[in-house]
Amino acid sequence: MNEEHARVFISCGQGSEGERTAASRVEEELKDLGFEPYLATRVQSARSLRESIFDKLRNTEYFLFLDFRREQVLTRNSEMEYRGSLFSHQELAIASFLDVELLAFREAGVIPLDGMLGHLQVNAIPFDNRQALPELVRREVRNQRWQNEWRNQLEVRQATPPFVRVAQVGGGEGVFFHLQVTNRHNRVAARNCYGYLRSVTNARANESVGFEGAEFKWAGYTLPNALIPPRSFRKLDALWIDPANPERPMFRAFADWSCCTPELVGPGSWDLEYEVLSDSVPGCRKTMRIEFGLNPGEIRFGETSLRL
Repeated sequence: MNEEHARVFISCGQGSEGERTAASRVEEELKDLGFEPYLATRVQSARSLRESIFDKLRNTEYFLFLDFRREQVLTRNSEMEYRGSLFSHQELAIASFLDVELLAFREAGVIPLDGMLGHLQVNAIPFDNRQALPELVRREVRNQRWQNEWRNQLEVRQATPPFVRVAQVGGGEGVFFHLQVTNRHNRVAARNCYGYLRSVTNARANESVGFEGAEFKWAGYTLPNALIPPRSFRKLDALWIDPANPERPMFRAFADWSCCTPELVGPGSWDLEYEVLSDSVPGCRKTMRIEFGLNPGEIRFGETSLRL
């Protein structure tokens, strides 16, 4: 599985062909360094602003500010200087509020502490040659030791190994299938992580299966909320199978009411959508398919087949 790499929000003016060309070359430079850059485009409505710009800023790992010079103005020192891009300064303010790690670059001639740069006390790196800007960005990204292999999010995938056989009280054993929940953040612990089964769909009939829903159990842990350290993982009990009743998946939820988990009986095929949430790191969802009856005694969960 190819992991998604750290995202970089590129904020800059794009009012001229020269600005757009320089920004695109910086974008390609960041891709070459292994990042996933997003070159912010201007939006035309408040709704687009919320759904595009705000969403990208909220979910980025790094923020790159390029202050290209715009119209010429007369400063208090009676010198002719240039304004930067007003919209980019607004994005800079939001990134600072969200505490996103940032690098700022200021084109020669732009008022040094204009806009949010002065209020936020950002030390912008000056440049006077747009052709050389991509290489300057590359050098500073390396100097600041930006890392491309992490993300501010939880990641859910099928665990390795995908299942374990566990002795049951009273005899026999159960086969437990696990999901691996990884905290991709490089320094922030994911606090109060909760796992849920959000929806179940009959894949053959394309019909939803109704149930109330409740917090699921973490493997080897007796509380519904868990902490996952940075760059670490925990396993979530996705479902379990009783070999004595192999075509009826069972779920371990923190609830004493049967309506909080779906009633599924094979043969059949269902898509199970799981979600993991946290107080400190954005959560995510993962859909797994479970199939019974493909072959006698065979169960398939995600990419794993098991014959009981």
